[in-house]
Formats: sequence, C-alpha cells, structure tokens
Amino acid sequence: MGNLIIVSGPALGIGRPGFLIPATLAPIIIAMLVSVQLAIVVTCIIGVFIAMLAGVSIAGSLEYLLVILAGGVAGAIFASNARHRRHLIIAGLYVTIVNVVTILGLSLLENLPLVELGENCLVGAANGAMVAVLLPGLLPIFEYLSRTTTDMELLELADLNQPLLAQLKGKTSGTYYHSLDIAKLAETAAEAVGANPLLARVGSYYHDIGKMTKPVNFIENQNGENVHDNLNPRQSVRVIIQHMRDGVKLAKEQRLPQVVIDIIQQHHGTTLIGGQHFYQKAMEADKHNAVRLEDYRYPGPKPQTKEAAIVHLADSVESARR
Repeated sequence: MGNLIIVSGPALGIGRPGFLIPATLAPIIIAMLVSVQLAIVVTCIIGVFIAMLAGVSIAGSLEYLLVILAGGVAGAIFASNARHRRHLIIAGLYVTIVNVVTILGLSLLENLPLVELGENCLVGAANGAMVAVLLPGLLPIFEYLSRTTTDMELLELADLNQPLLAQLKGKTSGTYYHSLDIAKLAETAAEAVGANPLLARVGSYYHDIGKMTKPVNFIENQNGENVHDNLNPRQSVRVIIQHMRDGVKLAKEQRLPQVVIDIIQQHHGTTLIGGQHFYQKAMEADKHNAVRLEDYRYPGPKPQTKEAAIVHLADSVESARR
C-alpha cells in the first residue's frame, strides 16, 4: 500500500491525515515474495479501488490513480532487487521521490497556488516515509506467513560470521572448509543451469551442520585415526546417518528457512553410505547372507529441487576428489 493523496475538488488536496494510505506497501512486499509482474497488477487494482473511493471527481480519481501507480511500480521494481534490510528504507525513499515528482507535475498542470503545491508534495513525502518505517517490520511477518525465503534472508545467512557457521568452523574445521568448497561448486553449477545460485551456496554452507555433534565420526575432521576402524559396519552407518537428523534438528532450533532445511535433509538422497565401503565390509563379514542393501543407504528423501540436487552432486564430487 503506499500512496495517499487527498482530493479537494479536482486538485490533489491534503489536510486530512486519514487519507494517508501507504498503498505501495502491498506491491513492494509482493514484488519481494512473488514477482514484480504480480506487484504491478496489484498496484493497478489498489490504485483503481482507492481512486474510486477517494476521488470526488474524474480528474481527482485520475490523479489518485497516477500517483499510486507511479509510486507502487517504482517501489516494487527497486525492492525486488533489494539485498539487505537497509535497502527497504531506501525503497521508501524511492517512493518519496516518485510521489513528490508525480504530485508536483500534476499540481503544476493545474496551476495550483504555491502553498497548496507545497502541501501536496509534503503529503507525497510523508507517504514514502511511512513506507520506509513500516516495511522493515512488516516484511518478516509476511515472509513467515507465506513460508517464503527472500534473497535478502539468504544473503544474511551467507555471511560467514553467522554464529552457526562460526560454531561449525570452531568445532569441525574440516567440515567447514569442505562446505566452502562445495559452495563454490554448487553456486557455479546453479548459475549454469538456471537455478538459484544464492540458495545453492547457502545450502552448501549449512548442509553438514549436524556433524558438529560428533565431529570425529567424519574423515575430514580426523587426525590420523579413523574411528570406523573399530566399529562394525552397522554401527558406522548409524553414526553417519545421525548427522543428517542432528542437522535438521539444529536447523529448526536456529529457525533456518525450510528451503535450507530441505537441502540438509536431502543432500545425500538415498545413496549408499560411504560409497560402497560399509556395504562391502558388511558383505565380507557376513556368514548368514543377512546383509540388506537398503540398510546401508541414506534414508532420503531424494533431492526435490534443483538446488538440493546440485548440492548433492557437488558433495559427491568434492568427497570423491578428497
């Protein structure tokens, strides 16, 4: 919602604060959560609705519509490219500028007195200021309600100084650098196939956070001795699978987005654990032909998105290289 103008006769009147409706808030939020195209359609609908209710004449209604369209479209286009929370305030500034310029142009066409022209521009500026103040508080609410993860939220999670990533580095440095290598592969692959490279990178950073529970169970964190040399294959499989369950649990506790949790859960799919190592080891020790292949697979599910599949493949490639 975002533009608020009060019509006095055919002019853009002001003077009644109740008409300061921040109509561009809706298109900006929709642009960030869905698409700019839908935001523009919503802007048109809101503009027509407010113009019909508030306009006291055809000219007045048209002025409402033009100001709302200009501010809504400008705000939606800018906000769709926002990458940090502070950019939401700048989106309000864009709405302010467009409002003032549009109102100024319409007021000049009507040859309004200088005082009234100034009042009209003040209303447009106040409208943009309201958007700048309300937007940072409202967007997280709609992100939560719609279960939508914006690039803005992903960029915040991509900061390697995030407490969870700092903890990963401190407890499992091998896994941490393994995740950084995967992130480079996954981001490049996502760009090549038209997936979301930012989501692929963030998913790679967090995909193995469950290894923090028992770091020495994983080869990249071992210093010479391999704990699996002293475990039977079934025990090894159980402790390795546990890192996925621990990762999902930790991600939920830290309120990571569902798209990232899905990557944590799906990044191994239903592949054999340890390649075929543990299965072959079990077969060699089996004297009763009781070894089942399914018991040596990750529980899945298989990757359900391009980004999850890319992280899965990047993880396999990096592990094979190492």
